[in-house]
Amino acid sequence: MLCILLRAPHLTLEGLREKLGVKVHLSTLGYRLERLGLTFKKNTKSSQQAREDLRVRSYAWRETQPMLDPARLVFIDETGRGTARVRR
Repeated sequence: MLCILLRAPHLTLEGLREKLGVKVHLSTLGYRLERLGLTFKKNTKSSQQAREDLRVRSYAWRETQPMLDPARLVFIDETGRGTARVRR
């Protein structure tokens, strides 16, 4: 397993499972890698940032922010809101 990762460090757990040719749950692979002392970098960019249309909208939003009147903004604090009470 370690040899595969050294040759292809970009592999995801799914890719590693496929390369190994084993039928195990992804958490099993993750646990084993953790026991080997291997860590993973998390992707800090969302997949939405790769979309050109969303990048354009985001840029437009940032450009218009200085024109916002702070007195008209409303902030809602939902940090204490429990999701267990949400109707489904």
